[in-house]
Amino acid sequence: MQQSLKIEIFVIVTFIAIYVRGGNEPLIDILNNFDRTNVSELCSDHLEILQNAIENDEIWAYKVRDVSGKKSFGFAWGNNFWLGGERACLQLNNPPAIYLKPSETRHMMKNAASIKSGIPLAYRMFYIAHSSRIQFDINLFNQSMIHIGLCFPKVCTDLDADEFGNKIIVPVTVNDRDIYGRISYEKSRTLNVRENFLNDTFVKIMIYTILTFGILVTLGTFYTALTRNMKEVNGFILNNISNLSNNENIITKNLDLTSKLKHTTIKTKKLVADRFWFCFSLQKNYKFIMSPNLGKDSLPVIHGMRTIGIFWIIIGHIYYYAIASIDNLQLAFSYAESLTLQPIFAAAISVDSFYTISGLLLAYGFCEKQKKRPSRNLVVDVLKGVFYRYIRIAPCFMILMLFAVSMSMCLNDTSQFLTVENIEVNCKNHWWRNLFFIQNLYPLSEMCLSWSWYVSTDFQLFIISSIILAISARNFKLSVILTLIIAVTCSIYSGHIGLQQSFGFSLDNQYRSIDELYTKPYTRAAQYLAGTWTGFYLSKINRQWGIRKIYINLGWALSIVTLLSLVFVQIYKETNFVVSFMFPAVGRIFWSLAICFMVVAGSTEYSDGFIAKILSSKLLLPFSRMSFSAYLFNPLVVMFLALSCEVPFHLDFYSMPIYILGFYFITYFAAFLFMLLFENPIIMFVRAYTK
Repeated sequence: MQQSLKIEIFVIVTFIAIYVRGGNEPLIDILNNFDRTNVSELCSDHLEILQNAIENDEIWAYKVRDVSGKKSFGFAWGNNFWLGGERACLQLNNPPAIYLKPSETRHMMKNAASIKSGIPLAYRMFYIAHSSRIQFDINLFNQSMIHIGLCFPKVCTDLDADEFGNKIIVPVTVNDRDIYGRISYEKSRTLNVRENFLNDTFVKIMIYTILTFGILVTLGTFYTALTRNMKEVNGFILNNISNLSNNENIITKNLDLTSKLKHTTIKTKKLVADRFWFCFSLQKNYKFIMSPNLGKDSLPVIHGMRTIGIFWIIIGHIYYYAIASIDNLQLAFSYAESLTLQPIFAAAISVDSFYTISGLLLAYGFCEKQKKRPSRNLVVDVLKGVFYRYIRIAPCFMILMLFAVSMSMCLNDTSQFLTVENIEVNCKNHWWRNLFFIQNLYPLSEMCLSWSWYVSTDFQLFIISSIILAISARNFKLSVILTLIIAVTCSIYSGHIGLQQSFGFSLDNQYRSIDELYTKPYTRAAQYLAGTWTGFYLSKINRQWGIRKIYINLGWALSIVTLLSLVFVQIYKETNFVVSFMFPAVGRIFWSLAICFMVVAGSTEYSDGFIAKILSSKLLLPFSRMSFSAYLFNPLVVMFLALSCEVPFHLDFYSMPIYILGFYFITYFAAFLFMLLFENPIIMFVRAYTK
């Protein structure tokens, strides 16, 4: 009881100290303590004008003070954001006209909404590093950085701001070492897009790419509409010809005309123009995305798994890529200790579903093709397959990189928050790694688009599995031996790395082991190969399993229990041999095997089960087709929305569903546009010219 009382007293005293020691308003501290001799003359003059206006209770000066950042609550819980109002500050330079009903009696002064500042203003950020012992610290990213946003005289230079940061904010405003620990001024900046933004090479290429595809899509759409109208006219003529007089001569002539028209229509379909422009048609690409139809060789259950998997990954991305602006990290991390919310924080394991599905589809397609037309030169087929895969993915991937770099440049210039990763720097230095799909072989801190590791790992495993499948067509035993060697070696090595890294399920532990146990191909090889041989098996049995229904039901139950166990076991945060070795070595393999069973059971004569019907629902098809674009775009959507706000991102139990659904729908809207304008035209073009 006494110990609890002491803790409560300490917390109360701490919070009182935060607001009593030093100034609560950094702007006032600067105005009261700046040395005129150490700053530029013009900056000094404007600061004095602002100070005098505040002392004289002028409205515009009060508004400047009001929209400048002040010490905020929740510092001990991770709130490092002393932010003001950027847009309100800038509006004081040129207040917009607001029209109200003139006859109404109002309490405000007549010009309260239209008053203009006495000096030009800019919104300036100051960043102060601290090492507080009382704040929740995960030792990741930039969370130990106080963000101070002030409405400030525009004429003050970066050198002036550095003077204020070092000589006033650090020793006066943030002056309590017991609370803030070691303090150091880092930097200051105004939130303006750089002047040469449009002259940047990446931005130029992005603009040219958008214009090029915009023109192609516009022309393709008009061409498709015109072609359709011509076909309708031809059909109308043909129908009228058949209804003409029964005169033999007339009928003979009309039959000749009919034959010529039919020949012309067939010839038109074969024209290169049709093939080219149809690739960029909005009508055709929209129908492809939204169509409820599937090919006869498709596996409908996979589409439901993709849709659920992407939704799950989006939830995980919200926590990771918005972390730079979260003001209650301790509370957010406490959710990871909750059993009911464990699925949210175990989203990373769902990535293995996609590797399993990818390998399964590769093998199933290969075997079905071999049935219809056995290949005479498997080496050539493998090379063609790899080339096709590359040109199917690479253009979309690089276009997204252009969007990401341009967005990163804007956020670096205009966001109050420090980003989790500097996309601009990493992509400009290492873009070529993405072009060759090798970025996952480098540390995450150097990676251009950190989430793109999946694309590279998938491509690398695609090549390995293609080679194994080619070998299986000539020497089945050798392909099995190679598979076992690769799977066992990679699993044991992953377990070995897990022991070295002391792998555990705590969020910071998982992040620190991400380079060795998450992004490398050897951690995913067994799952991909499990999917590969499942696809091989599914094709060989012609999707007819012939197993008693009771065993199928038992398999479904066992698979679901396995998946749930691998999710909820992550509530255990301690580190030991079982967690550090067994989970990296075989945990994900069990997840993959459960997914394999569900795909086979849902794709054979047992596809009438309750879960299989849900996963095979045609309502999920459009979301599944957009899954690749959604995966690529989701982190950009999260970063843009979270880091563009004027206020920090506050997570709590009740707001989380709203955030999740909001990010989900915005992500898919962006994915739909990207697929409609870029991804699908590229897919159609590749199909049209590589068959």
